[in-house]
Amino acid sequence: MLGSRKLLALAILPALLALLIGGAAVHGAEAGAPAAQAGPVVEVGDFWFCNAGDTACHTTDSGDIDSAVTIAAGGTVQWSWVGQNQHSVTACSNSSFTSCGAAQGFDSGFRSSGTFSQTFSQAGTFYYHCEAHPNEMHGQVTVTAASAGGGTQPATPAPAGVTQMPRTGGAPADESGFSLGLLIAAIGSAMALSGAGLALKARRS
Repeated sequence: MLGSRKLLALAILPALLALLIGGAAVHGAEAGAPAAQAGPVVEVGDFWFCNAGDTACHTTDSGDIDSAVTIAAGGTVQWSWVGQNQHSVTACSNSSFTSCGAAQGFDSGFRSSGTFSQTFSQAGTFYYHCEAHPNEMHGQVTVTAASAGGGTQPATPAPAGVTQMPRTGGAPADESGFSLGLLIAAIGSAMALSGAGLALKARRS
């Protein structure tokens, strides 16, 4: 028969190995998780929408689109108030900016400072304006869909009269690696308990 010390070593070694593998899997899943990327920032001024760093659109031109940004599905646009007057970021259902309101998808409400963010999970072209200055302040967000090759492709325009509504919330994170690490760690814990039981039995014998 094997000695008590040899039996103890044989019982503990597999458990330690499983714990090490489980810990490495969890660490690898966390380290490999992609970092959240900041989306475009649109400044809200008096009386314009401008992409951050762009001063060419600071002049008021009635009827045109001041700011146009493009993001991938699941991306977020942030608006930052930099003016003195009250303005809103309010969704519109068409490019003529004639049907606008919270019911069209989003509305920041009136404010003169702070930020407002909107996540777009559905591909399409979305329009918005300022409720206080509906003729002067217009903006557009184009959301591209992910292609089979992992890139992006332009969204298919919606049929006339059909409004594409943005959805709040980003794409769910892929947690498969983390779950696998937890499973291995749990197996390792069970083997450690089993090994401890065998070691105790070996000592008593």
